[in-house]
Amino acid sequence: MSALELTLATSPYDYLQPLRDGRVRAEGLRLNLLSVPSSERHHHMLEHAAYDAAEFSMGTYLVMRAQGLDVLRAIPFIARRMFPHRFCFVRADGVERPEDLRGRRVGVLSYQNSLALWLKGLLARQHGVRATDATWVTTGAERVPVELPADIRIERAHATLESLLLAGDIDLMAAPNLPRSWLEGDGRLRPLFEDPEAAERSFHRETGVFPIMHPVVIREAILDRHPWVATSLFEALRESQRLHAEDVAQPHRTSVVWPRRDEERAFFGRDPFAQGFAANRRDVASWIELAVEQGLLREPLPPEALFAPITLET
Repeated sequence: MSALELTLATSPYDYLQPLRDGRVRAEGLRLNLLSVPSSERHHHMLEHAAYDAAEFSMGTYLVMRAQGLDVLRAIPFIARRMFPHRFCFVRADGVERPEDLRGRRVGVLSYQNSLALWLKGLLARQHGVRATDATWVTTGAERVPVELPADIRIERAHATLESLLLAGDIDLMAAPNLPRSWLEGDGRLRPLFEDPEAAERSFHRETGVFPIMHPVVIREAILDRHPWVATSLFEALRESQRLHAEDVAQPHRTSVVWPRRDEERAFFGRDPFAQGFAANRRDVASWIELAVEQGLLREPLPPEALFAPITLET
């Protein structure tokens, strides 16, 4: 039987190299790997079914499942996870502490954006600033329309978050790409958290969570015909990640002077990028809890409902 062709769109992660160079192959599949920026990828996957599988926004996916939009189904391979702290920027002469954001204007890509959800979560749980305490200024439309509580204030702006922050139209920005002006060192912006890593470690000690941003999803129409694709793709992605971890464990194969992998594992108590449903069920449940708190879901969903049934034993 000939292999099934499958197009997978993701960001260009280092751990996908073994798949790219052919050391890993997905059983029964002929993978076509595409590197597509997140904003384009999410839109094209949702609106045009442009790919068979893709790295996709957890926030949008969760809202879709809650509304019964069953065109996509996740597998428990987490393509991107990161703490929100290092992506929070303010003006150099602006707010001093997260607590100062009460009554202020916070810029995010969208209210249901994954990074925005975790920003709202850390502000509420660690700093006492609830979603209703700020005005949320978004630069993009919500990918899935959702009726939010009346006390959630959202405004749409037609400019970049960085330009809004520099102009004083917002008091904080949070986006996955760090502001260019800060990277260039012009001094007008600074991180909200003076020591982002220390803040991230504190967050993890308190919550036990390493925030999920993007799972991999597959079009439901493909899984209806070929349910085995879910496990084949999952195992190939996990094996690629495993081989990459072996590569970077050898110092001569990387451009990092002092690798910190052992330190990371010691802090987390396990591989922080562990894959599979069992390893990630707690973080998925935290996602659902925050989405309910922020008005994105009316009631909780069981974590099992988000993933292809054939992958729940992973």
